[in-house]
Amino acid sequence: MELRTIVQNLPLAPTMEVLDVGSGDGFYMALLAERLTAPGRIVGLDKNEAYIAAARERMAAAEVKCEFEFRHSDLKSLSESPPQYDLVWCAQSLYSLAEPVSSLSQMRAAVRPGGFVVVLENDTLHQLSLPWPPKLELALRTAEFQALREESSKPEKFYVGRRLPAVLAAAGLEPLGVKTYCIDRMAPLGDDLEQFVSAYLQDLFERTTRFLDERAIRQIAEYLLPSGDSYLLREPWFALCWTNVVAWARRPVGD
Repeated sequence: MELRTIVQNLPLAPTMEVLDVGSGDGFYMALLAERLTAPGRIVGLDKNEAYIAAARERMAAAEVKCEFEFRHSDLKSLSESPPQYDLVWCAQSLYSLAEPVSSLSQMRAAVRPGGFVVVLENDTLHQLSLPWPPKLELALRTAEFQALREESSKPEKFYVGRRLPAVLAAAGLEPLGVKTYCIDRMAPLGDDLEQFVSAYLQDLFERTTRFLDERAIRQIAEYLLPSGDSYLLREPWFALCWTNVVAWARRPVGD
């Protein structure tokens, strides 16, 4: 529901041409398409063929009134064509790209002067707030940064959510606004949400284990074991907050 609200608040007109960068399984494509009508058009850009196949199925099953298509490519292809989009959308993909400023510069090249670039992103440090003991939370986040530093020469890109307006400006765009959306949930969790949070925690645990001491590892394992008495997601008053940051900017009219 909250993600639909985010899309509903975008500066979209029905006949715009929209590019979804890192379109994945088409979740946001379908939401964006709800706001468009022909000759409005949405294009999904992704370099993963499996994701494009999933997005095709999703869009084929959706009731859309606009044109849609897919491009199996990466951001480099955007600079090879003249700007043709009124809005470029990038949701929860910016941190996975090589470098935020250069990536946004390529998105800027795809949007017409006066058009918009909109980014929905998390800040890895504050993405998901859970009822961990504070000392364990600090140990986990310190270990996570160490893991990300090994994974990338630019670990700060994983914390890009907190500096989206500055990053958009560095890419030659004119920042217009920023808004934080918090998704709050309490137990009991639905099956889909429990599966999502469980996968997130398991990934976090696997990423950080080698940077944690044995006591922290044992404590986390107790929280993550579904059959255990301390399983975090089955606590009677379990609550979470998932933070998403949306920032939007415009390509200067005289550009």
